[in-house]
Amino acid sequence: MPIGILVLIVCSCAPVPLMKTESPVQSVNFYTVGRIPVVKAKLNGKNAFFIIDTGASVSILNESEAAHFGFSVVNYDVQAMTEVMSFNGTSNIGHVNTCILEIGSTAIKYHGFRSKDMREFASILQRDEQIRLAGILGSDLLNRYSMSINFMDKTISF
Repeated sequence: MPIGILVLIVCSCAPVPLMKTESPVQSVNFYTVGRIPVVKAKLNGKNAFFIIDTGASVSILNESEAAHFGFSVVNYDVQAMTEVMSFNGTSNIGHVNTCILEIGSTAIKYHGFRSKDMREFASILQRDEQIRLAGILGSDLLNRYSMSINFMDKTISF
């Protein structure tokens, strides 16, 4: 058997990966408030802080900060409302018109953010941590951008 054919047979039996695994494009640091992960980002060009909540099915912007961050909320009416369930029962949340979220060097322009007045909750973070809470990054955004959270390194990779 010629050596060329033997090499061809051996090489054709070499394992080939079925899927290409890609490394994350970037990592962004977060810190914890208590045990809650909080990431610094920009919302419409302004520094903003977001809670990372894998248990939240939708990402929500803090309605009480709409003027500061320059986004508008669709008026509450039957068509615009979405009902969400929490430990405190159900509540209605609005829809946000277009805004730009920047996490690291990634700009997220067309995400369907919802809105809720988080004034009471955010005031605790403002008082204790001196941060202005812009909202909550939920599993919709985390999944869409393939974000993974590493609590050991305190990073989000995507």
